[in-house]
Amino acid sequence: MIIFSTGEYDLFISQVRLWDAERRSCIGTGKGHLGAVGSVAFSKKSKNFFVSGSRFVVQFLWDICLPKVMPKLLF
Repeated sequence: MIIFSTGEYDLFISQVRLWDAERRSCIGTGKGHLGAVGSVAFSKKSKNFFVSGSRFVVQFLWDICLPKVMPKLLF
């Protein structure tokens, strides 16, 4: 499975989505950012984690192995 991630923003919801590239479908959604998600990057050391950053310099660490994509706030 090839997975990629996108960040999005509208007036009420900022979220990160995980996608299955082969099936072209969303496989997970994570919420928690207050502003537009401007960056997303997967860990080089572990395929299970990625980080996202928002307009307000808030960064989250995401674990894609959890039943729901849950954030952990980074410093």
